[in-house]
Amino acid sequence: MKLLSLDIGDKRIGTAVTDPDSKIVFGLTVIERKNRDKDLQEIKRLVDVHEIEKIVVGIPLTDDNRISTQGKKIVRFVSRLKKKVPVPIVLWDERYSSREAAEILVSRGESLDDSIDRVAAAVILQRYIDATGGDS
Repeated sequence: MKLLSLDIGDKRIGTAVTDPDSKIVFGLTVIERKNRDKDLQEIKRLVDVHEIEKIVVGIPLTDDNRISTQGKKIVRFVSRLKKKVPVPIVLWDERYSSREAAEILVSRGESLDDSIDRVAAAVILQRYIDATGGDS
């Protein structure tokens, strides 16, 4: 099953995909946010081009497992996305994914520019696969 991961922020959306067997995660691209309709259209394009079968969206939770303020924005965005794409969408805990992405980039000697969003999306997707095998 080919998966797409989204790390949705106010300015950018990081994306990552898997191979068709959901074993290898690849950071894909960063979508610069323009407006909701264009953002949704670009995600739909990625779903179509990469033949995605499921989307995993990072949702920021608080330490007591509640949806954060940013998480509520993401939930609203996902409800609109569900009307645009014909694949299931799963929300997945993204706590500390940006911190882990920054550590990965620093360890590689890379800058923390826009690629942090792409790497954070890959971290979220890898966590999902590790926890579910990619099938849930």
